[in-house]
Amino acid sequence: MTTDDGDIDHLEVNQEVTNAKRMPLVPFLLKHLATGFVCGAAFVAAILVFNVGNLGTLIMGADVAVLAIFLLALFVGSTFASVQAGIAIMFKTDELESISQRAPKRWSKRS
Repeated sequence: MTTDDGDIDHLEVNQEVTNAKRMPLVPFLLKHLATGFVCGAAFVAAILVFNVGNLGTLIMGADVAVLAIFLLALFVGSTFASVQAGIAIMFKTDELESISQRAPKRWSKRS
């Protein structure tokens, strides 16, 4: 929203913010996404090793076993990673509050 002379009415952009300081949540999310993906890969390995539902035998007997294992690990890993990131965002309020307090304000009210 602008005034008659073209100035910004309530907000002004703080130009001193760098890209690294602008996104403090990226390392937080990447850490939890990686944790979830590793848990998903371990889950797939356990399914194949313990032959749950005869899935290990079925996949190992296929012509494209490597592709099947890769796709299973990819999709299960991405599901676990998404769940882990969601849980981290919903339940880690203390860590998120400390991150948001350290981050510089991008928008400031004009006095």
